[in-house]
Amino acid sequence: MVLFVAEDIKLNTTLFAWPQSIEAILELSNTRITSRRERAEEELKMRLVECEERLNELGKEIDVFRRKEVSHH
Repeated sequence: MVLFVAEDIKLNTTLFAWPQSIEAILELSNTRITSRRERAEEELKMRLVECEERLNELGKEIDVFRRKEVSHH
């Protein structure tokens, strides 16, 4: 009399090992997400610096136009 077939034993073993394997998968996913978040934050900081520099340049151009307008009146 066979109580368990090989496939059932393998499935049962996989089931008991699942919590350990899922922890490793979750850790890897967390590491990847953290890395991507950090990269996205750095890119956003660089874009912010570029935007601030551009705004400063535009502010200087506006000041030049204001001075020209004042000097012509």
